[in-house]
Amino acid sequence: MAYKLAVVGAGLLGTRIAGELALQGCTVHVYDGSPLTLQTLHSIVDQQLQQLRDCGLLPPDQQLRGSVVPESILSGAVTDADIVFEAVTEDLGIKRGLFKDIASVCSKETILCTSTLSLALADVFADISSPEVGHKL
Repeated sequence: MAYKLAVVGAGLLGTRIAGELALQGCTVHVYDGSPLTLQTLHSIVDQQLQQLRDCGLLPPDQQLRGSVVPESILSGAVTDADIVFEAVTEDLGIKRGLFKDIASVCSKETILCTSTLSLALADVFADISSPEVGHKL
């Protein structure tokens, strides 16, 4: 069964998540609010894969088995997603607002994942109207 996967935030961590998932054969929809970031998404993922090859962590001929799809509209990336990976800046207000927006368009069955290292999950997911969505981590 193919899952619809989404990554929100195409910075260093978001592109690494998307690249790894695509390396494993998944199609990953990546949203970022910056058009420039989305324009460079594929080249960044390619650079990261080359770094893995150069370090001997991937065979020289290893290519992505899946694909990375840039999305300029949040709902385009997360609607009908089975799993959403959030990889934005470590700011509670930004994460809360983002998850509120994501939860408003995705299914109650969608698994929401956050990249937070220091914020309490209860705080990150506090504004979600269906709290069970945020507890599936």
